Amino acid sequence: MHIAFISGCTTFFNLISANLQRTYTNLHFTYFSDCESFEEIPLPIFSHIIIKLEDMNPSVKTLATIRERNPDTIFISLMRDGGNIFPKSIHKFFNYVFVDQDILGKIHEYFYELGHKQSSHSLNHAICDYHGQVYVNLKPDLSLCLALASEKYTNAEIASRMNRSKKSIDKYIEQLKKSFGAKSKTELIGFYQELAERSGSAHIDVPR
Repeated sequence: MHIAFISGCTTFFNLISANLQRTYTNLHFTYFSDCESFEEIPLPIFSHIIIKLEDMNPSVKTLATIRERNPDTIFISLMRDGGNIFPKSIHKFFNYVFVDQDILGKIHEYFYELGHKQSSHSLNHAICDYHGQVYVNLKPDLSLCLALASEKYTNAEIASRMNRSKKSIDKYIEQLKKSFGAKSKTELIGFYQELAERSGSAHIDVPR
Protein backbone atom coordinates (compact mmCIF):
# COMPACT_ATOMS: atom_id res chain seq x y z
CA MET A 1 0.00 0.00 0.00
CA HIS A 2 1.26 3.47 -0.88
CA ILE A 3 0.48 6.05 1.77
CA ALA A 4 0.86 9.83 1.60
CA PHE A 5 1.77 11.26 5.02
CA ILE A 6 1.27 15.02 5.40
CA SER A 7 2.75 16.58 8.53
CA GLY A 8 4.67 19.69 9.45
CA CYS A 9 6.82 17.61 11.81
CA THR A 10 9.34 15.26 10.17
CA THR A 11 10.20 13.72 13.56
CA PHE A 12 6.59 12.68 14.04
CA PHE A 13 6.46 11.24 10.50
CA ASN A 14 9.71 9.31 10.99
CA LEU A 15 8.52 7.88 14.31
CA ILE A 16 5.12 6.74 13.04
CA SER A 17 6.24 5.46 9.62
CA ALA A 18 9.28 3.57 10.94
CA ASN A 19 7.22 1.94 13.68
CA LEU A 20 4.48 0.86 11.29
CA GLN A 21 6.89 -0.49 8.69
CA ARG A 22 8.54 -2.70 11.30
CA THR A 23 5.22 -4.53 11.59
CA TYR A 24 3.60 -4.02 8.17
CA THR A 25 6.26 -4.38 5.50
CA ASN A 26 3.76 -3.76 2.70
CA LEU A 27 3.31 -0.11 3.73
CA HIS A 28 5.26 2.47 1.70
CA PHE A 29 5.20 6.10 2.82
CA THR A 30 5.74 9.35 0.91
CA TYR A 31 6.23 12.46 3.04
CA PHE A 32 4.77 15.92 2.35
CA SER A 33 5.32 18.90 4.60
CA ASP A 34 1.93 20.52 3.91
CA CYS A 35 -1.34 20.07 2.02
CA GLU A 36 -0.42 22.71 -0.57
CA SER A 37 2.75 20.89 -1.69
CA PHE A 38 0.74 17.66 -1.95
CA GLU A 39 -1.92 19.42 -4.03
CA GLU A 40 0.58 20.94 -6.48
CA ILE A 41 2.53 17.82 -7.47
CA PRO A 42 1.32 15.22 -10.01
CA LEU A 43 0.76 12.20 -7.80
CA PRO A 44 0.45 8.43 -8.07
CA ILE A 45 -2.66 6.84 -6.62
CA PHE A 46 -2.40 6.43 -2.84
CA SER A 47 -4.45 3.92 -0.89
CA HIS A 48 -4.40 6.27 2.12
CA ILE A 49 -3.68 9.90 2.86
CA ILE A 50 -2.76 10.62 6.48
CA ILE A 51 -2.81 14.25 7.61
CA LYS A 52 -1.64 15.49 11.00
CA LEU A 53 -4.07 18.39 11.26
CA GLU A 54 -2.47 20.01 14.32
CA ASP A 55 0.58 20.93 12.24
CA MET A 56 -1.35 22.99 9.71
CA ASN A 57 -4.53 24.83 8.93
CA PRO A 58 -5.63 23.53 5.52
CA SER A 59 -8.34 25.41 3.70
CA VAL A 60 -11.60 23.76 2.75
CA LYS A 61 -10.77 24.47 -0.88
CA THR A 62 -7.42 22.67 -0.65
CA LEU A 63 -8.93 19.61 1.05
CA ALA A 64 -11.78 19.56 -1.46
CA THR A 65 -9.29 19.57 -4.36
CA ILE A 66 -7.25 16.76 -2.82
CA ARG A 67 -10.39 14.75 -2.14
CA GLU A 68 -11.66 15.26 -5.68
CA ARG A 69 -8.37 14.13 -7.19
CA ASN A 70 -8.25 11.05 -4.93
CA PRO A 71 -11.87 9.85 -4.80
CA ASP A 72 -11.08 6.23 -3.84
CA THR A 73 -8.45 7.05 -1.25
CA ILE A 74 -9.07 6.61 2.48
CA PHE A 75 -8.42 9.87 4.35
CA ILE A 76 -7.17 9.66 7.95
CA SER A 77 -6.65 12.62 10.27
CA LEU A 78 -4.34 12.44 13.28
CA MET A 79 -5.03 14.85 16.14
CA ARG A 80 -3.55 14.82 19.62
CA ASP A 81 -6.18 17.21 21.00
CA GLY A 82 -9.95 17.28 20.98
CA GLY A 83 -11.87 16.73 17.77
CA ASN A 84 -13.79 19.99 18.11
CA ILE A 85 -10.70 22.09 17.27
CA PHE A 86 -11.54 21.92 13.57
CA PRO A 87 -15.04 22.65 12.23
CA LYS A 88 -17.37 20.23 10.51
CA SER A 89 -16.36 21.73 7.16
CA ILE A 90 -12.86 20.23 7.72
CA HIS A 91 -13.85 16.94 9.37
CA LYS A 92 -16.20 15.96 6.55
CA PHE A 93 -13.30 15.17 4.21
CA PHE A 94 -11.95 12.37 6.42
CA ASN A 95 -13.01 8.74 6.67
CA TYR A 96 -11.33 8.36 10.06
CA VAL A 97 -10.25 10.86 12.70
CA PHE A 98 -7.88 9.47 15.31
CA VAL A 99 -7.83 11.71 18.36
CA ASP A 100 -5.96 11.85 21.66
CA GLN A 101 -2.64 10.68 23.06
CA ASP A 102 -2.55 7.08 21.83
CA ILE A 103 -2.22 7.84 18.11
CA LEU A 104 0.41 5.16 17.48
CA GLY A 105 -1.72 2.45 19.08
CA LYS A 106 -4.80 3.54 17.15
CA ILE A 107 -3.15 3.58 13.76
CA HIS A 108 -1.44 0.24 14.46
CA GLU A 109 -4.83 -1.25 15.25
CA TYR A 110 -6.31 0.23 12.09
CA PHE A 111 -3.72 -1.36 9.78
CA TYR A 112 -3.85 -4.61 11.73
CA GLU A 113 -7.61 -4.81 11.20
CA LEU A 114 -7.22 -3.77 7.56
CA GLY A 115 -4.94 -6.75 7.01
CA HIS A 116 -7.42 -9.08 8.69
CA LYS A 117 -10.66 -7.85 7.15
CA GLN A 118 -12.07 -11.35 6.86
CA SER A 119 -11.71 -11.90 10.60
CA SER A 120 -14.90 -11.77 12.61
CA HIS A 121 -13.13 -10.00 15.47
CA SER A 122 -13.89 -6.29 15.89
CA LEU A 123 -11.49 -3.52 16.78
CA ASN A 124 -10.19 -3.52 20.35
CA HIS A 125 -11.24 0.14 20.38
CA ALA A 126 -14.43 1.94 21.29
CA ILE A 127 -15.85 3.63 18.19
CA CYS A 128 -17.98 6.71 18.49
CA ASP A 129 -19.38 9.16 15.98
CA TYR A 130 -18.60 12.87 15.70
CA HIS A 131 -19.95 14.97 12.84
CA GLY A 132 -20.44 11.73 10.94
CA GLN A 133 -16.78 10.73 11.32
CA VAL A 134 -15.32 7.70 13.09
CA TYR A 135 -13.23 8.21 16.23
CA VAL A 136 -11.23 5.25 17.43
CA ASN A 137 -10.05 4.97 21.02
CA LEU A 138 -8.61 2.22 23.19
CA LYS A 139 -11.12 0.61 25.50
CA PRO A 140 -10.86 2.11 29.03
CA ASP A 141 -9.31 -1.05 30.49
CA LEU A 142 -6.61 -1.13 27.80
CA SER A 143 -5.88 2.59 28.22
CA LEU A 144 -5.56 2.27 31.99
CA CYS A 145 -3.46 -0.88 31.68
CA LEU A 146 -1.07 0.90 29.30
CA ALA A 147 -0.83 3.93 31.58
CA LEU A 148 0.03 1.74 34.58
CA ALA A 149 2.48 -0.36 32.57
CA SER A 150 4.27 2.83 31.47
CA GLU A 151 4.82 3.58 35.17
CA LYS A 152 6.67 0.24 35.47
CA TYR A 153 4.02 -1.61 37.49
CA THR A 154 4.17 -5.41 37.18
CA ASN A 155 1.22 -7.26 35.69
CA ALA A 156 0.28 -8.51 39.15
CA GLU A 157 0.35 -4.94 40.54
CA ILE A 158 -1.75 -3.70 37.61
CA ALA A 159 -4.25 -6.50 38.23
CA SER A 160 -4.56 -5.45 41.87
CA ARG A 161 -5.04 -1.77 41.04
CA MET A 162 -7.59 -2.48 38.31
CA ASN A 163 -9.38 -5.18 40.28
CA ARG A 164 -8.81 -7.67 37.48
CA SER A 165 -7.20 -11.10 37.37
CA LYS A 166 -3.53 -11.32 36.40
CA LYS A 167 -4.62 -13.50 33.48
CA SER A 168 -6.77 -10.63 32.17
CA ILE A 169 -3.87 -8.18 32.48
CA ASP A 170 -1.56 -10.59 30.66
CA LYS A 171 -4.14 -10.66 27.85
CA TYR A 172 -4.39 -6.83 27.80
CA ILE A 173 -0.61 -6.53 27.51
CA GLU A 174 -0.58 -8.98 24.59
CA GLN A 175 -3.30 -6.96 22.83
CA LEU A 176 -1.35 -3.74 23.38
CA LYS A 177 1.88 -5.30 22.13
CA LYS A 178 0.09 -6.33 18.94
CA SER A 179 -1.33 -2.82 18.49
CA PHE A 180 2.09 -1.19 18.91
CA GLY A 181 4.03 -3.86 17.02
CA ALA A 182 6.10 -4.51 20.14
CA LYS A 183 7.87 -7.82 20.84
CA SER A 184 7.95 -7.38 24.61
CA LYS A 185 6.34 -5.38 27.39
CA THR A 186 9.55 -3.37 27.74
CA GLU A 187 9.47 -2.50 24.03
CA LEU A 188 5.78 -1.62 24.30
CA ILE A 189 6.49 0.85 27.11
CA GLY A 190 9.42 2.28 25.14
CA PHE A 191 7.30 2.88 22.02
CA TYR A 192 4.56 4.51 24.08
CA GLN A 193 6.93 6.79 26.02
CA GLU A 194 8.85 7.79 22.89
CA LEU A 195 5.65 8.80 21.12
CA ALA A 196 4.45 10.71 24.20
CA GLU A 197 7.75 12.60 24.48
CA ARG A 198 8.08 13.45 20.79
CA SER A 199 4.46 14.48 20.31
CA GLY A 200 4.33 16.50 23.53
CA SER A 201 1.56 14.35 24.98
CA ALA A 202 0.53 14.98 28.55
CA HIS A 203 0.98 12.29 31.19
CA ILE A 204 -2.08 10.11 31.71
CA ASP A 205 -3.45 10.32 35.24
CA VAL A 206 -4.46 6.99 36.76
CA PRO A 207 -6.29 6.09 39.98
CA ARG A 208 -4.14 5.56 43.07
